[in-house]
Amino acid sequence: NKINDKVSYTLFATLILSKKYRNFFYVSKFMKFNSEMIVKKNKPSFLLCHGHNVKLYKFFGWSSLDISNFKVPDHSKNLKGMIYNFDDFKKDKNTVYNFYYYS
Repeated sequence: NKINDKVSYTLFATLILSKKYRNFFYVSKFMKFNSEMIVKKNKPSFLLCHGHNVKLYKFFGWSSLDISNFKVPDHSKNLKGMIYNFDDFKKDKNTVYNFYYYS
């Protein structure tokens, strides 16, 4: 496997909503806005999340990453990796991508 750490991307770091706004109406508005910004920047986006949130992000078009295809050298938590707007990643399963959380 080759390692590629020269991909420019947008980090989707945190989605925090007050309890009164944690319903589909507000979440969908927020996710639609973020998706539009990611596409507008014409860059892929990467996020780390807990397993119970994977289904939510998949609903909004994010794809799960296989643990063997990515590394996060500056983040130690055991979280799931997901990507959005990153077609090249799906095509090349032999590349390991390094994503940096704190840069």
